[in-house]
Amino acid sequence: MFPWLARRYRKVGAHDIDTRQSFETAPELDHDPKCNTKPTSRFDMRQIGARPTITGLATAIVVIGFVILLVVLAWDHSHDTNEVEIHNCGNSSHEALALGCSFDQLTWSWYPPKCPHYANDEYLAAEEWAFYLDNQGQDAVSSTDPRWINVLDNKIELWGQQREHTAHCVFVFLSLAQILETGRQYASYYRRYEHMVHCSRVLLDALKMEPDRERIATFVGKVSYSQHCT
Repeated sequence: MFPWLARRYRKVGAHDIDTRQSFETAPELDHDPKCNTKPTSRFDMRQIGARPTITGLATAIVVIGFVILLVVLAWDHSHDTNEVEIHNCGNSSHEALALGCSFDQLTWSWYPPKCPHYANDEYLAAEEWAFYLDNQGQDAVSSTDPRWINVLDNKIELWGQQREHTAHCVFVFLSLAQILETGRQYASYYRRYEHMVHCSRVLLDALKMEPDRERIATFVGKVSYSQHCT
């Protein structure tokens, strides 16, 4: 298998054991007449160091693999950082419109040209959403209000109702389903896993408040045996 492992050692019997013998004077290997080199002690470190070992090879492979992993992670991190820092739609609604971007109210984001909006239209058509400039609901504002441009430019804060927050999460999940269905490109917003976890909690909390949530009203359905991974 490995040439350096095929070395012959003399069988040691019980009579060969000498407790007074030190490691430095351990029994030597039988001399092979076919070999011109002088046999060495099994504790000769120069002999050990001159031979590659399985452990050495494995260690080298692990080190190389670790270095490659660090390079990949560093590249991926720099890629994500650059992606976050790039403002494809400028820094204001005026710049966004000039760059051909369109506003997606579902995700509260400006999208670059040709970026699909998915369930944004369904979200807008679901209800008449109300927004306010204060958290007491005294100063209402809509997209037809002249102050709306200041909202889109992040110059004033905007508040919404809980029903809008819950519906937002519903249509975000619907958008994810549409992304899987179409296989088209999508905004980087939908890669924010922590936000999806947040939305799942919002929906579960809303269900806990449902007065008839324990009513028997749903047929579970039959078990499927035809699923496959894609």
